[in-house]
Amino acid sequence: MNIREFLNHLQNVKEVTGGCISKCPAHDDQKASLFISTGNNGRILLKCFAGCAVESIVKSLHLAMSDLFQKSVCLSYPPIQGVQVTKLGCTLKDYATVKKLNETFLKSLAIIERTYRGQTKEE
Repeated sequence: MNIREFLNHLQNVKEVTGGCISKCPAHDDQKASLFISTGNNGRILLKCFAGCAVESIVKSLHLAMSDLFQKSVCLSYPPIQGVQVTKLGCTLKDYATVKKLNETFLKSLAIIERTYRGQTKEE
């Protein structure tokens, strides 16, 4: 799930510096005490300043903890700011493009493509 999809589950969302705020759905919130932002690779970060656990917030929205993470396989370390890969699989060509490296150079280092659970990106 991406941040916009998650925000659709909340009411009275307001944008603030670094993210958004909303009333926390895990407790009877009289003012916006829930801060929502994104972390590396698009994962959704939650902080209730009244002290609610992330698990309680997610459960009250009838979501799963896994919904806080985008579905992607091709991740980089360290994460590249502003780059989100949301397709399943990552070819050597895609990796070279994201890392701004020459594909031939990567092949010269004996870096090869592998499948993960039988899946790679189809051209």
